Amino acid sequence: MPRKHGPWIIKKSRTAYQNPWFKLREDEVIQPNGKHSVHVVIEDYGGANVLPLDKDGYVYLADEFKYGLGRHDLNTATGGINPKETPLSAAKRELKEELGITAKKWTKLGIVHCYTSISDSPSYLFLAQGLTFGPTEHEGTESIQPRKIKFNQAVKMVFANKITHAPTVVAILKAREYLKSAAK
Repeated sequence: MPRKHGPWIIKKSRTAYQNPWFKLREDEVIQPNGKHSVHVVIEDYGGANVLPLDKDGYVYLADEFKYGLGRHDLNTATGGINPKETPLSAAKRELKEELGITAKKWTKLGIVHCYTSISDSPSYLFLAQGLTFGPTEHEGTESIQPRKIKFNQAVKMVFANKITHAPTVVAILKAREYLKSAAK
């Protein structure tokens, strides 16, 4: 049964591929211009991204080889949200797993959606403070090196395109604004 989807009409949907982390949906559509085509959407449970900030003004990022990029990348502690998990509980789990950090204070920095034409994958952003350091609990796919960086340096790295992971970029810039307003 065809259904409206904004200015689009979805004639039929099917799951083209699915695994425990995401689903690839293929829609037969009528575009806003009236043309018939196929549109693909990636759906997942979303992700949690944590920017840990210590009392001395340092942030802790994960330096990790990213398979899709084929190179190392700097990003927040980041991971998928399990189906029965809240974004905050996923954020706490990922921070402990990837960087060995727990935090006393958690601030929600909002949500960012990347590639909204082809994906439904919200990234929930958090600032973690009141840090305690312990051992990491890396998964088998992870080979992470923690990087301790002055927060102001991380902001400069965003503008110099040395940090390009979209949720990390947004988390750093939102944290900067949050910290400015909190200081007033």
